[in-house]
Amino acid sequence: MTPDQKKDLICQAITDRLVIEFDYHDQRRVVEPYTCGIGIKDNYQLSGFQVEGMSASNPKLGWRKFLVSDMTGVKITGKNFSGWAGDRRLYNPADKAFKTVFCRVPR
Repeated sequence: MTPDQKKDLICQAITDRLVIEFDYHDQRRVVEPYTCGIGIKDNYQLSGFQVEGMSASNPKLGWRKFLVSDMTGVKITGKNFSGWAGDRRLYNPADKAFKTVFCRVPR
């Protein structure tokens, strides 16, 4: 899957408010996608709320940024996400880590 195909799938999930799954640095992730765009280092990236899975760098679930190029096996789960409970209230749709936004959950 090309980066553009991954971006399109992520944007579909964002539009439909659906959870995605993917492998990232040899760890399975389950993520509520919130923003997809081009980061300040000119790479495609995703900002999302990780709800399941592992992370070698930080075992705590929550807000993460992912390089789309490092995501493999990206798929939409069909499970909806809806809200702003808990740490999701910290979502910033105007995140300055993005130079360009392809799609995002509106606030």
